[in-house]
Amino acid sequence: MVAASAVVTDGEGRILLQRRRDNDLCALPGGGMEMADSLPGTAVREVKGEGRPHW
Repeated sequence: MVAASAVVTDGEGRILLQRRRDNDLCALPGGGMEMADSLPGTAVREVKGEGRPHW
């Protein structure tokens, strides 16, 4: 499986993290690439789909 992650920062230099459902830990937003996606497209899709941010 090919996957992509993204590092997203705000103006204060904080990094956006997601709370994982499988182990309740924080991680960079990311996920598996779909057949029609590019790696950058996968990263953007995963960041947009993450819900409430954990800064």
